[in-house]
Amino acid sequence: MGHRTNYILIENKEHDIYYAHWDANIIGRKLFYGPDSLVQYIRPLSVSEKLLDTVWGEGAALVDMDQQKLLFWGDEFLWHTPALVTCFVQMLRETTWKGWQVEWASEGQVTIAKYLGVDTQTVLNTEEEEDDDEGEEVEAKEATTYTVAELANLLDQMLQNHLQNLDYDPTATIRSFIKDHHKKGKEVTVNPHALEYNNIEDRHREQVIQQLSTWIADLREGKVSLPPNKA
Repeated sequence: MGHRTNYILIENKEHDIYYAHWDANIIGRKLFYGPDSLVQYIRPLSVSEKLLDTVWGEGAALVDMDQQKLLFWGDEFLWHTPALVTCFVQMLRETTWKGWQVEWASEGQVTIAKYLGVDTQTVLNTEEEEDDDEGEEVEAKEATTYTVAELANLLDQMLQNHLQNLDYDPTATIRSFIKDHHKKGKEVTVNPHALEYNNIEDRHREQVIQQLSTWIADLREGKVSLPPNKA
């Protein structure tokens, strides 16, 4: 079980592939806080020799620091919902990822592999089979037409789910514990899988949430011009 994810960092024309076991279905919220926080989250993760294939890989985020480009796919809210992907990508471009190219990897791991110049055959799993009922459900979801208000509600639901998870997350308490120990000259090692955004200060978190909430409200009120349905 799990939600297997690859993170890829490109810096000085070199790339490193990382692995996280539980992030694919929530990868959207991993992007909320912008490039600096995401890179800080990624660096301590386990390094992988290669990309997950199209069966085992359930999401990915590629951060090209040289080109200031984010390429990603996954998330239970975004996957198979093109209209919401368009809104989410535009929200990031106009808020916490301003100045960056933000794009959805439309072919999942295949798109990531192509960007890295990796042979796509290394990520294609020919044994992949799709359940007929699940396939019909996916097709129906992809064909669904959403109003702007409905899209705003879905984005708001993503954000509220994130905030609810933070309510149950011990990060704030443990971060305070870590700070106290640092003041006493004691080092504390934190496993990034154990905490949600342990590198983000509460003030910055509040600013980001306010920024995203304002953008969603503007979308709902018709103050945001959406591009055609593509990311």
